[in-house]
Amino acid sequence: MRLTNKHKLPDAIFKAVSNDPYSRGKADISVTQLCDSPRLVQLYKRHADKMSEDVSDRLFSLLGQAVHHILHRAADDNALTEERLFIEVNGYKLSGSPDVFTNDGTLIDYKVSKAQVLSMDTKETWLMQLRTYAWLLRKHGFEVKKAQLCVLIRDWWKFQALRDHEYPQAPMAMVDVPLWPDEKIQKWIEERVMLHKGADLIKDDSLPDCSDKETWRKEAAWAVVKDGSRRAFRVFDNVAEAEACLDNQVRLKCFKGKIVYRPGEATRCEHYCLAKSAGVCSQYNRSVPQGLESVKI
Repeated sequence: MRLTNKHKLPDAIFKAVSNDPYSRGKADISVTQLCDSPRLVQLYKRHADKMSEDVSDRLFSLLGQAVHHILHRAADDNALTEERLFIEVNGYKLSGSPDVFTNDGTLIDYKVSKAQVLSMDTKETWLMQLRTYAWLLRKHGFEVKKAQLCVLIRDWWKFQALRDHEYPQAPMAMVDVPLWPDEKIQKWIEERVMLHKGADLIKDDSLPDCSDKETWRKEAAWAVVKDGSRRAFRVFDNVAEAEACLDNQVRLKCFKGKIVYRPGEATRCEHYCLAKSAGVCSQYNRSVPQGLESVKI
C-alpha cells in the first residue's frame, strides 16, 4: 500500500505513520479481521499494491497507538499487555493481542473515538473483539472475570458536558462488556472463520457483499428546516410526514421553512474504503451512489 502526503505534513509524522509496527504474526487471520467483512479483508489482502492512503487519514490511528503506548507504561508488572496469542480454529490459525489483562482477571481494550459513539449503541465490532479476546485468553488457561472498553473521547467538550447530563461527563469512559459463555462465543468464532476461510477460495466478483452494518449505511431521510437555520427542526423517514409537519408549522404561524432530502449513504464505502478508491470492489461498482437530490420548498 502506498502512503501519500497531500497536505505536506512534517516528515516526522509521515515516518511515524509509515513505521506502523502492527503485525498479526504467523496467522491466517487476526481477531480484528475476523470481526470485519470477508469481502473487505480479501480485497485489502489481494490488492494492497493498488491502494493508496494519505497520511492525514491515519492521524487518529496514530493517536490511538500513542494512547496505547502511554497507558501500557503504567500497567501493573503482573499484567499481560499486548501479548499475541494464537489458536487454530477449523484449520485456520487465529491470532489476537489483548490490550491489557490485569492480575485480577479484568480484560481491558483501549479505544480512541468520538463522543457520538457513546451516545448510541457501542460499536458491535468492539464488543465482539473483546468477547473473542476473552475466549482466546480462557483457551490459554487464564480466568477472565470481566471485560471493559476504555474509550478516550477525542472530541470531548467540557461546556457540552456542563449543559447536557447525557453527554459524557469526562473525556474518558469505561464501558462494561457482557461476556458470552464459551459455547456461544466459540460457535460464533467458528462461523466467522468458515466465512473468511471460504472467501479465500472465491474470486473478487463473487465475494459475499458487505452488509449494511459493515458499510455503515445511513438510510435516506427528509428534514424539516426553519428558514435561516442550518439544523433540522424534525427529521422523518418519509416525505409525507415531513410535509405534514411543515404544513402544520406554517398554518400555526410558528415558522416558515423547507424540506431537505438527505440521501442515504454507505458512509464507509464513500469515505473510508480503500478498495472502493482503488476501483476493485464490484459491490460498490454495481451500486454507484445517487447524487444529491434538490431541496424541496
